[in-house]
Amino acid sequence: MAFFGVRVREAPDDLRAPAARLAAAAIERHTAPVILSHIDRCGFERLGFRVERILGGTEAEIEAQENEIIRFWDMSIVVDYDDVVRLK
Repeated sequence: MAFFGVRVREAPDDLRAPAARLAAAAIERHTAPVILSHIDRCGFERLGFRVERILGGTEAEIEAQENEIIRFWDMSIVVDYDDVVRLK
């Protein structure tokens, strides 16, 4: 199975439509989204998505943490949550 990342930097208002789009894309393409959350609780946890938290620190530490998670999950792509919201 292939994994793709979705970077969340701010708490989303309403996750229903973006979560449905992510789930549909995952099913259609036999992939699984992994949420890279730069905040404590992004809301995807309660919907059953895999959420990896980026704990913070300096910009270099944040980048290193995110890169480690990307390598661990062997993600082929990471998109920002804002780009997911714009998908129609």
